Amino acid sequence: MTTTATTAASPSPVRPTRRTRRRLGLVGIAAAVVLALTACNVSEQQFIDMTNGTRSSVGVRSLQMNVALTLKAESWAAKMAQDGFLSHSRLQDNNPYGTWTKLGENVARAGSLQAAYDALLASPGHYANIVDPAFNFIGVGVVFDGTNYWIVQEFMAM
Repeated sequence: MTTTATTAASPSPVRPTRRTRRRLGLVGIAAAVVLALTACNVSEQQFIDMTNGTRSSVGVRSLQMNVALTLKAESWAAKMAQDGFLSHSRLQDNNPYGTWTKLGENVARAGSLQAAYDALLASPGHYANIVDPAFNFIGVGVVFDGTNYWIVQEFMAM
């Protein structure tokens, strides 16, 4: 009896060309940038959800998250946390939209997101920003320094 063994030849690995590697690298970079620009962190999304819940409860349409406003809010929240005190930004700074009709800002600091949000709701001026039907875009920045949450809400009407 004769036994014959066959083996399948494994294909030699194909090495991508420099051009293919470059394209794949650009696609990866583009994907990372898109994810970074379109996603806000969990705390920021939670604050947007609370804001839109309040707006919904009084019959006002939800706000859409805006990347430019989010970046501005995140930057300002980080600055306040670093400086150790609350302050308002210059609303028109770092706003790439020249066609806005109204801008607003709320800033808060508290030991929890809920405590900060409750404080904003208890303040007539801050509450007015939250439920203002003129606003249609929002950006939220949240920084936790180990003790406090530093929060910025940026509002815009276009």
